Amino acid sequence: MSESGSFHGGAVGDYKTFRQTSRDRLLLEMLRSAKVTESKSTWKVLITDKFTVKIMSYSFKMADITDEGISLVEDLFKRREPMTSMDAIYFIQPIKENIIMFLSDMSGRCPLYKKAYIYFSSPIPKELVAYIKNDSSVIPRIGALIEMNMEYFAIDSQGFVTDQELALGELYGESTADVRNFNLCLNTMATRIATVFASMRELPYVRYRAAKSSSNATTEDLSRDLIPNKLAAEVWKIISKYKTGIPDFPQKETCDLLIVDRSIDLIAPVIHEWTYDAMCHDLLNMDGNKYTHEVPSKWGSTSEKGEALLEDHDPIWLELRHIHIADASERLHKKMTNFKSKNRAAQLQQSAKDGEELSTRDMQKMVQALPQYTEQMEKLSLHVELAKLTTEDMKVVSNMKYLGGLDTKKASRGSFSLKFDAQKKKHAARKEREDEDETWQLSRFYPMIEELVEKLSKGELQKNEFPYINEPTPIKQEGPNTSEPAQTGSNQARHSKSRRTPTWAKQRVSDDGNSSDSVLGNASSDFKRMGQRIFVFVIGGATRSELRSAHKLTGKVKREVILGSSSLDDPTQFITKMKLLSSKDVSGSANQMRTSIFNF
Repeated sequence: MSESGSFHGGAVGDYKTFRQTSRDRLLLEMLRSAKVTESKSTWKVLITDKFTVKIMSYSFKMADITDEGISLVEDLFKRREPMTSMDAIYFIQPIKENIIMFLSDMSGRCPLYKKAYIYFSSPIPKELVAYIKNDSSVIPRIGALIEMNMEYFAIDSQGFVTDQELALGELYGESTADVRNFNLCLNTMATRIATVFASMRELPYVRYRAAKSSSNATTEDLSRDLIPNKLAAEVWKIISKYKTGIPDFPQKETCDLLIVDRSIDLIAPVIHEWTYDAMCHDLLNMDGNKYTHEVPSKWGSTSEKGEALLEDHDPIWLELRHIHIADASERLHKKMTNFKSKNRAAQLQQSAKDGEELSTRDMQKMVQALPQYTEQMEKLSLHVELAKLTTEDMKVVSNMKYLGGLDTKKASRGSFSLKFDAQKKKHAARKEREDEDETWQLSRFYPMIEELVEKLSKGELQKNEFPYINEPTPIKQEGPNTSEPAQTGSNQARHSKSRRTPTWAKQRVSDDGNSSDSVLGNASSDFKRMGQRIFVFVIGGATRSELRSAHKLTGKVKREVILGSSSLDDPTQFITKMKLLSSKDVSGSANQMRTSIFNF
């Protein structure tokens, strides 16, 4: 029985984004690997728990799973009918209750399935392996026992969460005196972060925000202040074991990981951004990335509910998500007009509305153009439905220019300005950026993560403020100028070229010919090689503005920037969590927080 999976990606010239790598691991190492084993069964059953089914949902649609020979996806804890002629793939967390359920499925004279291929989302404790081995009837029925080491949600091509919505309260609230909850939350977070590096086959230089409490701080304050340090140490402890436990895992550092907490930027979580993505999640009743809306019925005049996922597969969403809502609305209007003027079915449909008679040949052309018309109209109509701005609403957005929202370099000195006092700004940690061109001044909010990532990339991040867990070895400078300080291995990352050659750096083109916001949408088309990846993890919840910054910074620093956090919060969610930090009732606070967050 194997207890570690092998990696099928990462070859030279085969660069894959963070989300692509996550998807390919599930596809190649789990679904397809079980498909090409000695098993003669054509179709298989996929068994998941409540956590791992979410991991799958962020990478696949049901049709993708079916294409891999999966006939049915079942819940481990629900009653299931025996399928003794079929093999089963189990993708589950390595916890005792899951192992008990698995053994009840496969032990005894009448197992539910012919053979079982078990894939664990994180390292399985030795005592649970022994527990499985003790059941002699199960051993011959196990086709594989593999640690996938994949226990995170790839919510974006450059973002992930550890799915710990209550982490802010469990680690920083008044109830942190409950050591058991505190340690469980921190250890779970560390394990899930570490599985990101197992999946990516990356060994990071680990840095963290240093403690900054004063000498008269309370014990509780000191404990909270040391959380980034504790998490960084635990993450490094787990990742270090991968060097000997996972095949092809790098033995030298290949990337940077910076661990910070929400205290680095308390403004970002409460800022309501004007980007299309942020406004959709702030103002609409969305379930994650799923949007439910009314669509015309195909069978009558009444409408029916339709569901859409606002994700990377939608080129219009990719193009619009990080731009100002006013620009998004204008661009969407142009797309719709452009499409209607070029699509034959749309033209003929308009002619029919105008009272013109359609010939048989016209009707034939209309039928031929109809599939493409229907598909594209559904895409465009979805986003028109999301912007939902009337003419009067658009005036509000446009009229921001009267408040100084529209940035024109020729504006008079007397115009309104959204700026703080000059003396305060001079000493502020968040710097004013004059070098970047933004049409809308209200879009000019820069999360502190931008400052940190840029400094890290340049080797300018201060060690006393952001120490290393695994200090890089100084590299001796060669050449005539020996007076320059030696660079560290991490600092050289911005100069070094990765062994990976990205094929995805070219701009995508959406259906109407406009370039879309790909992972490197702002990078030049001849961008051939990248430096080493930068991972940033925010304890206590990240924001959409910070995720947007990760995309922007990737093109700017020429290194793929991946943002991770315990959760991704909208302003309303963050404020709800902050309100509950002072609660001393751990269980009551947790239940109240769950209710508030998921039903706000």
